[in-house]
Amino acid sequence: RRGSPSASSREVVMSGALWQGTAYDRRWSLPSLKTFVSILIAPQYVMRWIGASPHLTHLHMINLPLHYLPSALSAAPSLANLTSLGCILLTTDDSDWQPLLSVLETKGAIGRNGRIDTLGVYFAVEGMEPDG
Repeated sequence: RRGSPSASSREVVMSGALWQGTAYDRRWSLPSLKTFVSILIAPQYVMRWIGASPHLTHLHMINLPLHYLPSALSAAPSLANLTSLGCILLTTDDSDWQPLLSVLETKGAIGRNGRIDTLGVYFAVEGMEPDG
C-alpha cells in the first residue's frame, strides 16, 4: 500500500524484503506506534523504524546481534516509555553489554526513572566445554 500508515497504527510486525526498507525509503513519523517487532531485517532499517517511533513501549527484535543493538536504540528520540525489550542476543562476556546499558540509560529506559519490567534475552554462550 502506498502512502503513510494510518495514524492509529499501534503495532508493526515485519518480515520480508518489501517492508524492510519502507521506513528507510520514506521519512515517516509514527507517534502513536507502541509496539515494534522485527524479524531478521538489516540494522539500518531497524534504526529508521525506531527513530520514527518516539513512544515505543515494547520492542522485540529477533536475532539482532548485541553489537548492532546500541546503534539501533540510539536512533530513538526517547526510550522513556519502554517497558518491554525482547530477544536480545547477548554473549556471556559482560563487557559486551556496556554499550547497550549506556544507550538504555541515556535514552531513559533504565536508571532512576526507567520503566522496563520485562526483558527477553537469549544468550550466545561462549567458551564452554560440552559435557563428554
